[in-house]
Amino acid sequence: MYVNNEIGTIQPIAEIAKIISNFRNSKLQTPSSKQIRNSNDQNSKNWNLGFGTWNFETAYPLFHVDAAQAFAYLDCGVNELMVDLMTLSAHKMGGPKGIG
Repeated sequence: MYVNNEIGTIQPIAEIAKIISNFRNSKLQTPSSKQIRNSNDQNSKNWNLGFGTWNFETAYPLFHVDAAQAFAYLDCGVNELMVDLMTLSAHKMGGPKGIG
């Protein structure tokens, strides 16, 4: 949760993302015996998800942020915050209620 809507706490998302990025970089230097593989190609570590190719060996852990409360008040750019996944709420930005 980027921002707590009850007490107003703002989490240091960019700093947390840097820690995760450093961990991922250390995984690049340390071979792992456990690998997630594409069931269609046992020699592949890359999956094409339709919106880009993902290397599961180096991508974990994925960083998800619930930014529904933060969108109107703080910068929620996924590139600036270095997050992998972000949840927003349409009705918080003028969209119809009930669509996410």
